[in-house]
Amino acid sequence: MLRHWISRYLQRHPAITRIDEAMTSDGWRTVVLLRVSPVMPFALTSYGLGLTRISQRDFLLGSLASLPALIGYVAIGALGEQELLTATSGAGGWRLLLAAGGIVVVLYAMLRIKQALECSVATN
Repeated sequence: MLRHWISRYLQRHPAITRIDEAMTSDGWRTVVLLRVSPVMPFALTSYGLGLTRISQRDFLLGSLASLPALIGYVAIGALGEQELLTATSGAGGWRLLLAAGGIVVVLYAMLRIKQALECSVATN
């Protein structure tokens, strides 16, 4: 719905255009990396991806490919909640491990986008 406005905005801001191109070039992989990150809210990620030129096919494939990890997060969250209800001693380590994993995934996604940006700048 806002793509026309976004296209005009991107024409005025070439740096953001390169980010859009980098995210689009990796397509479904970018969607998977953003989806499995526990740091990124799911709804906000969906809205953000909707503003890019990622195709609906890549969006759907990436979302489906991330389902096993998302199911794992839900299961771990449910187990964590049960553990917190019974005893809080074991929840700290899991939380730290999940946060560290999320940071690693976000850093990897940023590295991939940076590499794609460098490639697009080198070819232009």
